[in-house]
Amino acid sequence: MMSTAFICHCHDWDNQGAQTKDGVTEWQIACDVDRAISDTLKVGPGKIEPWRMERTLEERISDVNMLWKLAGKVMAYRPMIAIETHCNWSTDKHRNGFFVMAHHGSEHGRLLARVISQKISEIRRHGNNLGINLVDSNRQWIGTEHEYENHRQAFITQTLPPAVLVESCFLSNFKDAYWITQIENRRKLGVAIGEGIEEYFKEIES
Repeated sequence: MMSTAFICHCHDWDNQGAQTKDGVTEWQIACDVDRAISDTLKVGPGKIEPWRMERTLEERISDVNMLWKLAGKVMAYRPMIAIETHCNWSTDKHRNGFFVMAHHGSEHGRLLARVISQKISEIRRHGNNLGINLVDSNRQWIGTEHEYENHRQAFITQTLPPAVLVESCFLSNFKDAYWITQIENRRKLGVAIGEGIEEYFKEIES
């Protein structure tokens, strides 16, 4: 059975998100991470079709939802997920690590977040795993206390297939920023996320 992973590129070319002191932006980092995710799914053992999607947040959500609805009308059940990878920022320079966001009402979304978090933990040994962060349909945090842009949570709350958002590090933290600006580490991050997606599809099909 063919599965689909919508790999949605964070931010836009004219608003590239947070950046390191050296000027490396979230948008630039995501280019390498998304490419590694896509390449991992292409060469992996599962039959997973990666779709790289760009444009604005609203357009990405609209495109994913349109394809989700279309697939339901014209073909048999086809598992689909959506993912975005970001870098975080905090006024607290000591805050570091990563977390994966999912909708608390989506069982499959929580499962996807769990397996991806586990895979990232295997490569981010020095990073602080902040776990799975859940939001509700009103974009409110559930049991978590992270500084966060409410706007971004639309990707979790408005995307129809199971969706997760990976905050891979804090660019405001020196160690995190140094780690993510190494191209090899960005590749490792993308591979880990891709392996998490593969594991998710195996679990729901078993």
